[in-house]
Amino acid sequence: MSPVIVHPWLCPLAAGMHLSMHSGDRDWVGQRRELPPVPESAGAARVFVRSACSDWGVDGELCDDAQLIATELVANVVDHAGTWCEMTVRAQGEVLWIEVRDFYPCPPPRPRPIDLGRRRGRGLHLVSALSTRWGVTEFSDGKSVWAVLPLPPDAAVPSAGR
Repeated sequence: MSPVIVHPWLCPLAAGMHLSMHSGDRDWVGQRRELPPVPESAGAARVFVRSACSDWGVDGELCDDAQLIATELVANVVDHAGTWCEMTVRAQGEVLWIEVRDFYPCPPPRPRPIDLGRRRGRGLHLVSALSTRWGVTEFSDGKSVWAVLPLPPDAAVPSAGR
């Protein structure tokens, strides 16, 4: 699956906060965290996503997939952008969004052909395989890479306040 590249849209997000928003038919709740450009941030991303999934009653394979996607996206920022990143996990309608924004303006990431002789280079292939869709939103000072997973009907996601 090829990434979708879209134009930026901005939401007022504050670090470390639980978020909710209502805008027309786009109710969503989410959590956001800033992560430094260090290898340990990938593990922190897993813990962050696991916590959000637990809060919303999302467990099992979906939570595992969400954690793996978060790990890959944050690891890419650490390895390639080398900047702090903002990670947002949000539930919107019937989907779980995982989004990682960096502050390094460069061309959007693309999956490389898989080389079985290399130990690396499969992260975006995993993101593509595990998500229903993924893409990149470009900004003048960086980019956001996001992935979407389907939420189960019994997820206990609170609705956004109106």
